[in-house]
Amino acid sequence: MMHAVGTNEAENGKPSLETLIEGEDLGLEVLHPGGLDITRELAALCSIGKGTSVLDVASGTGESACYLAESFGARVVGIELSDQLLDRARRKAAERKLNVEFKKGDAHDLEFPDDCFDVVISECTTCLLEKRRAIREMVRVVKPGGRVGIHDMCWRAEPPEAIKVRLADLEGERPETLAGWAGLFEEAGLGDVRT
Repeated sequence: MMHAVGTNEAENGKPSLETLIEGEDLGLEVLHPGGLDITRELAALCSIGKGTSVLDVASGTGESACYLAESFGARVVGIELSDQLLDRARRKAAERKLNVEFKKGDAHDLEFPDDCFDVVISECTTCLLEKRRAIREMVRVVKPGGRVGIHDMCWRAEPPEAIKVRLADLEGERPETLAGWAGLFEEAGLGDVRT
């Protein structure tokens, strides 16, 4: 679910996480902690059901998008930057005979009109993005009264700045505390924020 295209190797010459995921070397279909149990919880929190229009931002291999269509009857569109992951997601939906659409897209500049989805989700990716910009885009494309839901990494308490910098350097991740995530959602104009 990393937002990098291609198969660049890390500076030390070892394969990057992006390369391993795109090359299917990890043997994983669900690319986020907690697996589909967490996706089910997120679906319940966002009131996803039959006919709900859902945008899955950074949809990876498409496992969550297919799960929401198959298990909940949702109408799902997934966006992803990686061509390799898009190909896997499209094959998966076709094999399961699911009407899930996968498009190439950037979470920072969603190519959808305002107010067009009932729900927008992103799983274990927002901490890798320019958070404010990506969350604003998610809010822009969700209908009034709709829901935006993420699950992501979270600090239990505010860590020292050196640890935050080191995690960002190693993994590109910039998690928030629960209060920090709630603040970003409120800043983007969302109400009834639950963490």
